[in-house]
Amino acid sequence: MEASVVAVDMIMKFEGRRLAAYKDPAGVPTIGYGTTVYPTGGRVRLGDTISAGEAREFIAFDVARFADAVSKAVKGVPLNQNQFDALVSFTYNIGLGAFQDSTMLKKLVAKDATGAAKEFPRWNKATVKGVKQVLPGLVKRRAAERALFARRPSGPPGPAAAATRIGPSDEPDPVTATVFNDAGATVVVLTDPASSVTDILTLPDRSPASMAVLLRQYPTLRTFAVAPAGAAIPPGERRTFAAGPRKVPPVAKAPALTRAVLARGSADGPKFPGNDVHELQARLKEIGYYTGPITGVFDSSTDDAAKAFQADYFSPAEANGRVGPKTWAKLFPVRKPPAAGAGPVKKAPVKAAPGAPATPKKPGGAAKAGTPRSYLRLVKTSEEDNGLRLLKLQFVKNGKTVGSIDVCSGTSRHQKFRKGRDSRVGSLEPLPEGRWRVHDLLWRDGRDNYNGKVWNAGLGPVKIPLDYKGPNSTARSAIQIHIDWNRRVARGTAGCVGVCNIADFKTLVGWLRDTDPRDLFVDWGLGTCPKP
Repeated sequence: MEASVVAVDMIMKFEGRRLAAYKDPAGVPTIGYGTTVYPTGGRVRLGDTISAGEAREFIAFDVARFADAVSKAVKGVPLNQNQFDALVSFTYNIGLGAFQDSTMLKKLVAKDATGAAKEFPRWNKATVKGVKQVLPGLVKRRAAERALFARRPSGPPGPAAAATRIGPSDEPDPVTATVFNDAGATVVVLTDPASSVTDILTLPDRSPASMAVLLRQYPTLRTFAVAPAGAAIPPGERRTFAAGPRKVPPVAKAPALTRAVLARGSADGPKFPGNDVHELQARLKEIGYYTGPITGVFDSSTDDAAKAFQADYFSPAEANGRVGPKTWAKLFPVRKPPAAGAGPVKKAPVKAAPGAPATPKKPGGAAKAGTPRSYLRLVKTSEEDNGLRLLKLQFVKNGKTVGSIDVCSGTSRHQKFRKGRDSRVGSLEPLPEGRWRVHDLLWRDGRDNYNGKVWNAGLGPVKIPLDYKGPNSTARSAIQIHIDWNRRVARGTAGCVGVCNIADFKTLVGWLRDTDPRDLFVDWGLGTCPKP
């Protein structure tokens, strides 16, 4: 069984949250919601601090770990969800060893649920300064756990995943992480229950922040182990783990913030002639944080979007929704001008000599055979974001790569890169390697209208159909390029090329309108991608 949100809420209520390490009544350094040991095995030390988000990730990991252990201990014992949740909260507090040796477990194994329930009140003492004594907090907790154990479930419990990342029952098998020290670098090797390596990640450090992001991106991670000093790292491709958010797309010129601060209730209008809220909503929507209409009114949806952005780019502690100069500058980073001597970004067309015939423009930028071509190219990177390997969609203009944007394809559970003939329908894997034909832009609600109707919740307002052209054939179809419109909820695609946000898609549209490239070369390094 798995813990539900009921167990998590009970644990969080009684443990309380402390973002700076402290000594619990027994003198053990503790942080967050009762965390005493970080997922990597390191003990909490006085002086440690974490964010609210990290506290939630750590309790998620701990609750999942305790739920697995309790489930094994009571294997074969008929329990309903409330009984199981009560036992998880109980074990989280007293420790797994104490539960395994308890009279309560013996009675559960003997199918004596009534007798087991009577054991809760006995566990109301803790050793304080060498003396075992009854603690009022433990008396209340045991009473709440016993009441939950005795209560018949009124319906299916709410999913714990939303609060704790303890996933639904159809999740993949749990994975184990082994942490290696590679000449000062932190390398995490993820393995499945069969001990097969699934990922090898290079982390920036072993900080609680990095560990929290790792737990969030791998919700089925249940066990951390630290490899012995000098242990060999398994062979395989290493990926750079992105612990922070991707860079905010730059703008040519940042709009001015005419007010000292924007907050919920702010609005554009006669008293404030500027368009600050309009600019804020449009920008948050452009980079994928806001999904509502552009109204010029700082409502609750705008507040939620601003807080989400601040939590990603500053810290959860700074995510108050108030938008001042600091947040404004982060929202609108200005694109750096080209380096001296680099020449203009876009060259003016060369005029033909007097009397010479004009050269017709052909799709793909190739005026005649032998001249450099213009096309799109899709390649893997060594980085990953939220469990997904980042991909680069590149624009090759007249034979030179002049731009790129981050994209994704597939889902975190189904990101196997295959050749055309090996890629299966319904696999949810990335589009296969090969050459693809790029069709025209299809707008749902009018040209360049990113704020109108959408094709569906996942596609957004615009899409570009793709057709596979070789080598040979593939069973995959209905592949297209579109904005990853529900990225904030569920990142990834069913095999299409997902552009991270509107800002990046506008960059892509600019490429298409520049030279009209009609070929997309998908190169996964498998040796079957044709040469442009």
